[in-house]
Amino acid sequence: MRTDGLTIDHPTQEVTKERPVIRHPLIRLLLFVLLFLACNAVALIPAMPFLEKLSETGEASVSVGTAIIAALVAYFVLVRYIEKRQPTELTEKILSGTLVGLLAGLALISAVVGIVWLLNGIEFTGTQTPTGWAMVLIVTGFQAGIIEEIITRGVLFRLIEELLGSWGSTALSAFIFGALHLGNDNATFASAMSIAVSAGLLFAALYMLTRNLWVCIGTHFAWNVAQALLFDIAVSGNDHSGFFASHPVGNDLISGGAFGVEASIVTPIVVGLVAVALFVRAAQVGNVVAPKWMRAKA
Repeated sequence: MRTDGLTIDHPTQEVTKERPVIRHPLIRLLLFVLLFLACNAVALIPAMPFLEKLSETGEASVSVGTAIIAALVAYFVLVRYIEKRQPTELTEKILSGTLVGLLAGLALISAVVGIVWLLNGIEFTGTQTPTGWAMVLIVTGFQAGIIEEIITRGVLFRLIEELLGSWGSTALSAFIFGALHLGNDNATFASAMSIAVSAGLLFAALYMLTRNLWVCIGTHFAWNVAQALLFDIAVSGNDHSGFFASHPVGNDLISGGAFGVEASIVTPIVVGLVAVALFVRAAQVGNVVAPKWMRAKA
């Protein structure tokens, strides 16, 4: 922890009368949104006339690819030229952070699926050749993993953390992350709450501890893709075809029903416990930021 009570992924000064208003966290949040939309438009508009000639996979590749580039560019501009610091959370430990995240995501979803299976909430009927795997990788993997983590953890969590502190930002970002899934197929209030408590807390804890977006990106990618292409489970309500043919059985409270295991009671319990352990470790290493008013008193 720095002497100003913030971590390395924050600007080095608090907002003061001498500091430009543009550096206020909420202004930077708005600026990122505008930068992201502008960059995406600049990259996508020239390709619009050709999109209708592409296959569904090709169209998704272009759309998601331009959105990822736009998110990366907007984030870099925000951090490098407005916050005036190096974006270490995005430029360091790219390979190692991603690898750790991939292994963590695969281990977590495997543990959840294994427990749901032991509780007779899912039935495996054999193996099959996954279909639509390219779309899964593009949309469920890269789009969700990279874009959602940059926006939700790199921007929303980090900037709100400057105001409300780590715990306040965790609660708010988890609530928003869960609410964003209410529009998915087969979504319910319970499924949104499950995602908020599990994924919302987990990714906040991962980022709080590591201050590295690639760990979050790798975990999110593996969590989604393994559900779809390995275990044949719906991802946040969206059905897919995976290697191990399966279907939910029994009580929806255990299986998660048509929404998938993310709506199972098992998921928030297992993932929530992991998140708590990460929060404890983050506090031990001094990566918990106090609210702005408490830092001001100090």
